[in-house]
Amino acid sequence: MRAYGRMKKFIKEIFDDFLISSDNGALKKLMAEGHLAPLILSLAICTIFSMLVTAIYNTADTYFVSQLGVSASAAVGVIFSIMAMIQVIGFTLGMGAASCISRAIGASKYREASTFATTAIFFAFSIASILTIVGLCNLRSFVTRLGATQTILPYAMSYASYILLGAPFMASSFAMNAILRSEGHATYALIGIGFGGILNMILDPICIFTIGWGIKGAAIATAFSQFVSFSILLYFFLSKRSIVHVSFKYLKIFTKGTVSLFTLGFPSTLRQGLMTVSCAMLNVAAATYGDTTIAAMSIVTRIVMFLGAAVIGLGQGMSPVIGFNYGLKKFRRVLDAYFTTMKFGFCMTIISFWFVLAFAPEIISIFRADPDIVSVGAFTLRCQLIFILMFPIMVFTNMLAQFLGFALSASFLATLNHGLMFIPAILILPKIFGLLGVEIAQATADSLTLLIYVPFIIYYVRYLKALDKATNET
Repeated sequence: MRAYGRMKKFIKEIFDDFLISSDNGALKKLMAEGHLAPLILSLAICTIFSMLVTAIYNTADTYFVSQLGVSASAAVGVIFSIMAMIQVIGFTLGMGAASCISRAIGASKYREASTFATTAIFFAFSIASILTIVGLCNLRSFVTRLGATQTILPYAMSYASYILLGAPFMASSFAMNAILRSEGHATYALIGIGFGGILNMILDPICIFTIGWGIKGAAIATAFSQFVSFSILLYFFLSKRSIVHVSFKYLKIFTKGTVSLFTLGFPSTLRQGLMTVSCAMLNVAAATYGDTTIAAMSIVTRIVMFLGAAVIGLGQGMSPVIGFNYGLKKFRRVLDAYFTTMKFGFCMTIISFWFVLAFAPEIISIFRADPDIVSVGAFTLRCQLIFILMFPIMVFTNMLAQFLGFALSASFLATLNHGLMFIPAILILPKIFGLLGVEIAQATADSLTLLIYVPFIIYYVRYLKALDKATNET
């Protein structure tokens, strides 16, 4: 009965923390003094849902357009690279601003926080606008270089033209989403992104089939939905429902703070970019062993990314708490938030570990029941268990470095498991072990990555303990 009572109280705290995020005064007090476990989970819940909704943008068009034919479906895949570029612009400036803003709010430097927010949104919109202009002026060559064949080209050009028109609103939405999360307003971020995602799912079949616009309709639906998300998110800032404000009076283009937006956002760029590169290299290595191996690797990558999404969401729930309390000079609370999140992360991954270990073949067969694909995929997925277990360490430590302001070390850590460790592994191991080398490449890279993370973790913990001791002595 006592355990039940404690659990009931804990769930109630999560729900209360979730609702209190609309009250700025109560929210700031909660970030500084609230119980860490329910606080982090309440912020993480919204973030996880935001990530799922973001995935809708990437999958809804593919699902509906695939009914128009192979070439149309392939065109969406080709233009996915443009979507990735737009996301990188938004993530880089959004996460850079989030790191600066959470620490500024903790130190009660609200004008400085508003400057970071305004400048980040301005740059996201401006850089994406440049991409729009360059892309539209060179549309045929731009799309061809992304891999469009002559049969795919007409569909790709039609789809890309409207996606490029929506790029400034898309990039700005991603940036505003990260900024709202950084100040603890994860519910606002979810409302803005969520409404656009649902609208996209509704408009896709209407524009494609009912109105008869075809693939052009899919692009128009996506661009319009992103504009709606942009408008909702901007409203939260302009109506002063957020802690930071957005106004041209806060815009500062050529300052040291502007450089910080890019340097602190750079780890997010590396994570996103290197993950794309590693997937491509894995497919190239797998191609030697036939379509079956490529299919198996693709399925495994999708499953692992799905399992990792909750961990990333949990880390993004931790990040504003860390930045806020670091700015407030509550260094012990920063450490406690890091270790509390780590405990939750390990609980999640241990459950995933045993589930995958027991049901790997069944999981693979959900996607494709081919015996050869199941055989290769199940073994590879079980090899990935080491990555699943270590993922919280890598994600939370990298985010800790990013939100403490350690741009250089955060960038270095972000390059490891999908870059500096994986690229040599996928180039060397298949030559030595054949197919086995392809299957164990990521697990090998992750094991080496963990060894490099250990001294950084020790340094960050000692750094925060020394700051806490110095603060308490003065």
